[in-house]
Amino acid sequence: MSRPVSSPPRNARRFLWLALAIVAAITLYTAGWFYIAGRLEEQTAHAISRQAERGVETECAGARAHGYPFRIGLFCDATAWRRPGQGIAIEAGALRSAAQVYAPGHIVAEVDGPAEIDLPGVVPLSADWESLQASIRASKPLPLRASVQIRDARLSVRSAHAPVVATAGDVQAHMRTVQGSIDLAATLTGLDLPAGMTNGEALPPLALSGDATIRDGALHLAAGKRSLRGIEGTLRDLSLDIGGSAGARLTGPFSVDREGRLNGDFTVTLRNPAELAALAKRLYPGEEKTIDTALSALTALGGANGSPAIPVRVSDGVPTLGFVRLQPLPRLP
Repeated sequence: MSRPVSSPPRNARRFLWLALAIVAAITLYTAGWFYIAGRLEEQTAHAISRQAERGVETECAGARAHGYPFRIGLFCDATAWRRPGQGIAIEAGALRSAAQVYAPGHIVAEVDGPAEIDLPGVVPLSADWESLQASIRASKPLPLRASVQIRDARLSVRSAHAPVVATAGDVQAHMRTVQGSIDLAATLTGLDLPAGMTNGEALPPLALSGDATIRDGALHLAAGKRSLRGIEGTLRDLSLDIGGSAGARLTGPFSVDREGRLNGDFTVTLRNPAELAALAKRLYPGEEKTIDTALSALTALGGANGSPAIPVRVSDGVPTLGFVRLQPLPRLP
């Protein structure tokens, strides 16, 4: 008499269903990822076409989605941005961007050098760097935050001899939107200028920094306005540091009228003016008497810790330093 065939154990069936569910989930996820990747490539091509209609040439050579399975991003073999009508062109190397699938709004990217830069009225330039990285927290109509960091940057004239214009150890720029306004900050450290640009004098290490708010700047851009005209804000800091012991700082509220003329009430604070004067004498030999006169006038102003603060008023684009009316500033675009 034969034995009845026993049914598979329940645990085996559960394992089989679990395995099938995992395979189905992976298949659906993969299909979804490649669908989104295809849409990303389509949207990139569409955005480039829209820019072309506005007279802007944007290039992303070999555009393709990348990053499966846990990331998604756009890769380009070469990049370019040009405004032929204005004589502006920037061409750079490969672009690699990525976002985590679970956080697609946080995008990181890096761009390879070198870059060729053409600007109206400026000799052709070339820029290179050890690394150029960017981070964006996307939102509409503008990103919530955006940052760029460049390490070991080098700017040179694009010619057979390629003379160096400047080098910098670290360059950073940051932007964030806050209740319709835009906060901007930037730093440039380890700036070195060649002796050919400084009358043969070797300058101490230089650093630049800036921090400003453009009131309602996000709303200004969201409305499609690309001009600086009509904006207002506060310059919290625009500083030049020379060797860590001397420098100058500019602060104050500002605005730009509809004609592009700057208006503002600024304060220039000098740190260690005697050292600044000594440096000026090295850069401008033969002007020692003028520099000494200016130093005496600045010293008479006093100031905390020997740092004179000089009021500078700019009205309709014309700056006034004390009682001295200076040359008008160029109108802003």
